[in-house]
Amino acid sequence: MSYDNYTCKYVFASSAAENNLGETTYELKVQLPFCKERTPNMKIELIQAKFTGDAELPSLAVRMSESPDDFYSLDNKGAVLGIVSVKGGATSFHYALDHDYTPAYVISSGTRELTLTLEQPDGSAVPVSFQDGVQFIFKLSYPRQPDEIQQQFSAQIHRMGN
Repeated sequence: MSYDNYTCKYVFASSAAENNLGETTYELKVQLPFCKERTPNMKIELIQAKFTGDAELPSLAVRMSESPDDFYSLDNKGAVLGIVSVKGGATSFHYALDHDYTPAYVISSGTRELTLTLEQPDGSAVPVSFQDGVQFIFKLSYPRQPDEIQQQFSAQIHRMGN
């Protein structure tokens, strides 16, 4: 399946939206839009992450509880979407994505919700309760596949008729 030609959607999630709150203070739920593209899979990337806090943490992994087929870790806690680290601060510490590149994972386009957690390097979870909240932007990429499928079916129907 080629993602060279794809349709993109962007999803904004923050702790300010009450429907994004998880079952515990360690979780944030992200609602994903319905996939109108009729494709079985999509790529998901975390393209921005920002939050501030009053405690300095060396870095935090933004992890989704879902485990796509193209991700592996020994702890089996879900895929790491990106690493955030301190970008500066005096009285409050600002966290942002550590690199310009974040991994893209292929997940089912039927996925309606992600469960995010923040994890320290030692593996311990951090409550999603930063003083100014947390904000994320995700990029969803859907392959433009329906036209290709129709062309394949047309060719097969033509062969069957002969």
